[in-house]
Formats: sequence, C-alpha cells, structure tokens
Amino acid sequence: DGSRAFTKDRTGTENYSYQILLNLAKIDTENSYKVYIRPGSKIEESWPINFEFKVLNYQRLWTQVGLGLQTFFDKIDILFIPSHTVPLFRKPGLKTVMTVHDMGAEYLPDLHQLKQAI
Repeated sequence: DGSRAFTKDRTGTENYSYQILLNLAKIDTENSYKVYIRPGSKIEESWPINFEFKVLNYQRLWTQVGLGLQTFFDKIDILFIPSHTVPLFRKPGLKTVMTVHDMGAEYLPDLHQLKQAI
C-alpha cells in the first residue's frame, strides 16, 4: 500500500511509507513490488524495474474497497499496509502485515482525548 507515500505534504506515516519503499528499492532487486497508489499521486523519482506502480481509481473507501478488491485480481504474496487500516475483505489466505504506530491510547488512556482512543 503506497497510498500515503506519495502525498504532497508528508508527515509521520506518509514519510515512513515513503522511506520503506525508497530503501527497499536500494537493497532488493530480486523481488517484484506492486505498489498501489491513489489517483493524482506524484512519482518523482525513477524506480528500479522490479517496482510497478498501480493507480487504484477509488475516491472513497480506497483501502476497504479499492485495495481489498485488487487483492483478488493481482498475484501478490504479501500485502503490506504501513498504517493501521487493513481491508476487511481481501483474497482469502493472503499474508497481510500492517504497522501500528502508536498504542498510547490503549496503554495510557488518561493522556489521550476520547477521539484518539476510538
């Protein structure tokens, strides 16, 4: 899931996503990477031939509908989500890895606002 990596103004999660892709491109020329991006994403760097960028044309529910459906059509071994949202419906048996960036609301609820804890 490269949907956050190529936004105009990267912050924490977006920069994390971008740096993972950038560094994978530097160290791995053997595996193939299919990077799913949102419409309007700007890919400014040149990427190795083992990286394929695929625009998923969904304006709403990009992860839950667009990305989830795409897993049924593309032959992928692992779906990596660099944020906390995984498609509820995806190809059965697809290995899926996600990143949880902060568990503070879970372990330190008194230090977080209600909207952060939900």
